[in-house]
Amino acid sequence: MRATLLDKIRVVLHLGRLQMLIEVAQAGSFAGAARRLYVSPAAVAQQMAVLERDFGAMLFEREPRGVRLTVAGAALVSHAAAIHTRLAEARADVAAITAGVGGPLAFGSFPTATSTFVAHCVALFSGRRPDVDLRFVDGEPYESAVGLQDRVLDVAVVFDLPSWPVGRDYEGSDACPDGAVETELLFEDPFHLAMSPRHPLAAREVVTIDELCRHRLVSSGPGGGPWGPDLSLLAMAVGSEPRFDLRTRSTDFSALMGFVAAGDALTLLPSLALSAGWRPDVEIRRLDRAPVRRVHLAFPAGAVRSSATNAISEVVRVVVASLGLPHTLDQLTRSRQPDARSRETRSDSLGGAPPASVPRGAC
Repeated sequence: MRATLLDKIRVVLHLGRLQMLIEVAQAGSFAGAARRLYVSPAAVAQQMAVLERDFGAMLFEREPRGVRLTVAGAALVSHAAAIHTRLAEARADVAAITAGVGGPLAFGSFPTATSTFVAHCVALFSGRRPDVDLRFVDGEPYESAVGLQDRVLDVAVVFDLPSWPVGRDYEGSDACPDGAVETELLFEDPFHLAMSPRHPLAAREVVTIDELCRHRLVSSGPGGGPWGPDLSLLAMAVGSEPRFDLRTRSTDFSALMGFVAAGDALTLLPSLALSAGWRPDVEIRRLDRAPVRRVHLAFPAGAVRSSATNAISEVVRVVVASLGLPHTLDQLTRSRQPDARSRETRSDSLGGAPPASVPRGAC
């Protein structure tokens, strides 16, 4: 039974015989197909006999002036035509991708990067490269890392920290190994301290790590989530230890700001999360030494990068440079204005519109 199945698979994959079958069907005779293919009628007859034997069915009825397809033969011709059509499409797609024209592209990112600069990149690339079938997926860095590992994504914007690899989820488990992706640093994104205006530390312009460790911290996961391990190392260096509230956790920065505004808790927020502004009942202060997350372009390890992947990667690099990321806390604070005119100015200066200086050559 298994040998018969393998024989049928070999027949289907033998594109030369299938193409010959199509020619016989169109010409109505072995001789007519032979003329089209520049072979002898005997060679055609021999190959069609092999086809009939392998499929275990009579494909032709012999007539005085040629052949006529049986029901089985007509069915096989239909499948053979479909196979050749798909093969032609595959060749065209591969040729286009190799030549840098068209093809699919799967691009991932994480929410604060998407809202600050990646959405601009997608809009620019899509407008200038409509031939590329771009699919965008927003998620957490570890989800993008798994997508890259599984070749579901071609490229992604991700982040890590010195003590928190790209593939680690917010519960502290590694969703994929470190070597699954290759990264290219775009910029470093420092964390800042968020608190209620009523908090005692709100009177300070700069807060020390030792002062921070005397107060309750809310975060994204056990032990402070992505930034917790690095903060713990900084605290250890000055003989302190952070007080993480394990009962209150969220991966949403807006939710963390809500907890901060409602009580006496503190949290850390990266510059990208503050680029869209922050609540009027939350104050942001600089830490004397703060954890820093690193924002990267990431690719599947060892994968050959298509021209579309290289093109959108260059768009990301140029947009990041044009926007001057990351923005400093002073820039973010100056841009945080209550009136509409100031918000429009802020939108232009802090990533509200695609930079006009992105060259077309980047796409």
